Amino acid sequence: INQENYEKFKEFKKMLLCQKDLKCCAEGFENMCKARKGGPLGTIYCMEERPESCLFSMTLGFKHICKCPLRNYALKELNK
Repeated sequence: INQENYEKFKEFKKMLLCQKDLKCCAEGFENMCKARKGGPLGTIYCMEERPESCLFSMTLGFKHICKCPLRNYALKELNK
């Protein structure tokens, strides 16, 4: 993880209340939850087995949208 991404991570850590204590990015963003980008707007969909258990998951029909700013940043900017 480079310095710029580390600084961004520190910003997220200050503002997020995460039930997983941001463990997803503790090791260079390698343990992120499963998600994929889709749709014309680049919506981030949660691909975890139990997305309803996440505070950042929002149900949309039969899909779950990830509203976690850190997860969205990692997928859109770092492609992780």
